[in-house]
Amino acid sequence: MTKSLVRKLSPMVLLMVPFLYLIFAAPFGEPAQTILEVSYLCVIFGIVVWESRRNADEVEIAAARFITAIGAYAGIACTVGFLIVMTRSTAVADFIASLAESPANDLPPAAVGFGLGAMTVITLMFLCAIIAYAAWSWRAARPQA
Repeated sequence: MTKSLVRKLSPMVLLMVPFLYLIFAAPFGEPAQTILEVSYLCVIFGIVVWESRRNADEVEIAAARFITAIGAYAGIACTVGFLIVMTRSTAVADFIASLAESPANDLPPAAVGFGLGAMTVITLMFLCAIIAYAAWSWRAARPQA
């Protein structure tokens, strides 16, 4: 990878570290936990969009179009794949059911399940967009033979 690609991807990866902490550590009770997670994802998305608009050249504009066109579809495909794994694997389904029925939250299990599903979709689409952006930047930076 080139130094410019690492410099461009580092803030996005660093923004995901606190989000992953929020997901797995769950320091706040529900519904504040879910509201904070969704708000943080909106902030990450806003920062990524803002940074992609600043000083954009033709290659970066093409990369943004590529991640919008390909990254979003890959995220949807990963989400469908995760849904298939969840319905076929009893261990994953039991884990999600235990999270939804946890006495620590005050929401009904259906609301918690819906929130977990929405967070999974958003996270997978964001991660697939980052991977698509890295692939596009790597391909654009390679010398043409």
